[in-house]
Amino acid sequence: MNWINDTQSAINFIESNILENITVDDVAKHVYSSADYFQRVFNIVTGLSISEYIRNRRLTLAGDEIKNTQAKVIDVSLKYHYDSPGSFTKAFARFHGITLLAARSSNVNLKHFYPLSIDVFIRGGFGMERKIIPNIPELVYYGNETDYTFSLLASIFNGAGDKTELSELAVYSGMANRFVWIPGNWSRGCECLGSIDETPYEDILRLLKTFGWEAKCIKVLRDNQGKPINTDNEQIRNDFVSTIDKGFPIISLGTKNHRYNAVIGYENGGCVIVCKEGIDTPDTPDGEKTSVTVTRDNWEDTITDYILLKEKNDVAPERVRFLDLLKLIVYRSNRTDKIDSKTMRVSSANVGFE
Repeated sequence: MNWINDTQSAINFIESNILENITVDDVAKHVYSSADYFQRVFNIVTGLSISEYIRNRRLTLAGDEIKNTQAKVIDVSLKYHYDSPGSFTKAFARFHGITLLAARSSNVNLKHFYPLSIDVFIRGGFGMERKIIPNIPELVYYGNETDYTFSLLASIFNGAGDKTELSELAVYSGMANRFVWIPGNWSRGCECLGSIDETPYEDILRLLKTFGWEAKCIKVLRDNQGKPINTDNEQIRNDFVSTIDKGFPIISLGTKNHRYNAVIGYENGGCVIVCKEGIDTPDTPDGEKTSVTVTRDNWEDTITDYILLKEKNDVAPERVRFLDLLKLIVYRSNRTDKIDSKTMRVSSANVGFE
C-alpha cells in the first residue's frame, strides 16, 4: 500500500509543479526515497518512467496552448522546459502525430495524456472485494445546496484526474442569483442550476460539457411499488461498476434520505456502494466541516437519478465558452412564464410583473 500512496503522492507533486524545472531526484525526494528505488516503484505501479510521465503531461498541456492560443512557439517551448524550439517541435510531432503548424491551423484533435489517478482494489477478508477511487477531495457542506453542488462537481472532477478548480466552475456556471416560480411559492436559485428545487440535471450536464466531459444522466422511473420501470437493478449496478472501473466517480443526484454525493467505489461486485458526501454540522466551526465516507447496501432500491462520466474531450477555447455563457445569462434574464394569467419576468437583476 505504501507503493500506491507514494506513487499517487508523487503524481500529485508532479501535477502541482509541472511548469517548474523538476527532476527525478525532486520527485523521489518528495516521497522520501532514493531516485533509483523510486524509479522502479513508479514504473511497476504506472508502467511509465517518471520522465515519461512528466514529458507526456507537458506535451499535452503544450498542445492545448498551441491549439487554443496565439502564444509563440519559442515561448511555449521554454515554458515546458525544452532546450530549443527545434527540440520542442520534434517532440511535439512524435507525441501528437501532427506538426505544430497543422495543430494550430486545423480542427484535428490532439493527443491527451490525463493525470493518473490510481485505483485501489482490495480482495480478501470474508470474501469481500472492494474497489475505491482514491484522492477524492473533501465535500464541505455549509447549508447552501447550490454551493454544495459546485463543491461536489469540483471533487468529482479532481477524482477523475481533472484539475478544474471550484472557482472556474463558479465562473462558467453564471452564478447570478435569480428567483423562479415553483407552483405555490418563490424559490431562489442560480443561473447554472436553474433552481436547486427544480430539475437541475440538464444544467449540470451543460457545465460538464463546458469543461470537456461527455456525460449521461440516468433518471430511474419507478412504479407505485418502487420497482424501476425504465431499467432494472442489474443495469444500475453495471452502470456504477463499469464507470468506477474506468476511474470516474459517479454523481448521485437522488437517493432517498441523503443529499447529492460522490460514489467513489463499490464492494462485492456492486452490491454495496461507497459514497462520499458532505455533512451538515451547524454547531461545528466552518474550518472543521468535512465529508464522510459511507457504504450503502440495497441502494439500487432507492436510487432515482445519477450522472455517469463517459470520457474527457477537448475543451473549447475560453472565448467560445464565455460567449456561450453570456448567451445563457441573457436568455434566462429575458425568460418569461405565465402565472395566474400574468407574465412573470425572471431576471438575474430583478423580478417584476408586466
